Amino acid sequence: MPVTRSEIDELRIQNFKFFPKLDKPIILDGRHLLLFGENGSGKSSIYWALYTLLECANKEDVAEIKKYFDHTDEERLTNVHIKHGTADWVEPFIEITFKDGSAPYKVSFSDTAIKENTEAQESNFSSDFINYRNLLSLYNFAHSEDVDLIGFFNYAVFPYVKFPPVKIGTKSVGGVSEDVFEIKANKLLDLILKGPEKKLKTKLSKDRFPVTKDTEFSDYKNIVDGFINGLRQLLTYINTEGNEILKKDLGYNFGFELKLDWERQIKPSKRYLNSNNDLITVERFPNKIAAIKESYFYKHPFFLSEQKFERPYFKIWLSVTDYENERDVVKKPHSFLNEARLTALGLSIRLAVLKKSLSDVAKLKLLALDDLLISLDMSNREKVLNLIFEKISTNIKYLS
Repeated sequence: MPVTRSEIDELRIQNFKFFPKLDKPIILDGRHLLLFGENGSGKSSIYWALYTLLECANKEDVAEIKKYFDHTDEERLTNVHIKHGTADWVEPFIEITFKDGSAPYKVSFSDTAIKENTEAQESNFSSDFINYRNLLSLYNFAHSEDVDLIGFFNYAVFPYVKFPPVKIGTKSVGGVSEDVFEIKANKLLDLILKGPEKKLKTKLSKDRFPVTKDTEFSDYKNIVDGFINGLRQLLTYINTEGNEILKKDLGYNFGFELKLDWERQIKPSKRYLNSNNDLITVERFPNKIAAIKESYFYKHPFFLSEQKFERPYFKIWLSVTDYENERDVVKKPHSFLNEARLTALGLSIRLAVLKKSLSDVAKLKLLALDDLLISLDMSNREKVLNLIFEKISTNIKYLS
C-alpha cells in the first residue's frame, strides 16, 4: 500500500566528518537544496551523512553501524579534530526530521534502531547517491582491457535494487517447514560468494560440501540461477531506459549495451570429473577432455564436489553499440569517449537503476549529487541540470 511521501524538514549532524558540535540544524523546510562553497567547507560531509544514515537502515550487523561512530574503530567517520575524553567531545550522530512531524531517522553509536525501520529501508532503495568518484570506474581501464562493470555494480547498483523473490532455503516455524526468500540483490550475491557450508558428512564421517543429490546443492543452484535471472532482467531494463536517458534526455548521439557473462576460474588440472562424477585423468582419456569440459564443467556457473567449491565469477561487459549513427565503430569506449560522454553514460546507468528502484512505499526519495558536474563543460552541465529539474525532481528531492 502506498505511503504518504514526506519531505525533510531539518538535517542535524554532530561530530561527523567536517561537522563539530551541533549548533544549528540545516533547515531544508521540504525544499530542494543546492550547496556551493570552497573546497573543505563541508559540502561532501553532508552528502556522506545522508548516505551513511540511509545505508545503515539496510545493514544487518549492528557492529557495521557502530563502527562509523566508534572513536576507537579504524573505519570511524567522526570529526578528527574532536578528541575523545576531552571537554570538546560530544556523541556523534546524524538525524533528519520530517515536515509531517513523523518519527525522525537517526543513527549513532548508541542508537542503531534505524536498521529495524522498514520505512527507512524502503527510502534507501528509492534513493541514490552519486559523486564524481563513483563514475571514475568507467574510465579506470587500460586501453588493452575490455570494460567489466561488475565492480561498479557491486558498489553502486546492487545495494539499491530488488530482484524477483528467490528461494534461499527453508526454516521451521512451529514444527512446520517454510520456504525462505530473498529479494535484495546484494544479499543474494553475498550468499553466492559465501557458498554452501561444508557441514554434511561422507560415509567416513568427514565434512563435505553438498553434491547434486543433496537439497543444499539445489538451494545453492536456485540462488545462483535466481540472481542471474534477476540481473539479466535488470540489464535489459538499463539497456532500454538508460539509452533513452542518454539519447533523449541528455542529447548524446551514441548508445551502449550491458551484457552479463560468468565464468569459473578453475586452475588447470590433470584430474577431471565426468558427467557421472567419475574421476578420470588426462593420461587415460586424452581424447575426451573437450567433451567432458563441455558436458560437465560448464553445466553450472559454479563447481561443487564433496571436497571442492569453485564460486562463479560474474562480469558485466560494456560496449558502445552505435556512435553518430554508425554501428560497431567504437571498440574501446573508455579510450574513445571523452570524460563528458563517459560521465553521461555512467549517469544514465545510475538514473535508470533509480527509476526502476523507486517504490510506492518509500517515505523519502532522495537524490544526492556531489561534484557530479566537475568533468562537464557548461553546455553539458545544462543538459544534466535540465534532466534533474524537469523530470527527476517531480519524484525525488535533489541535493548537491
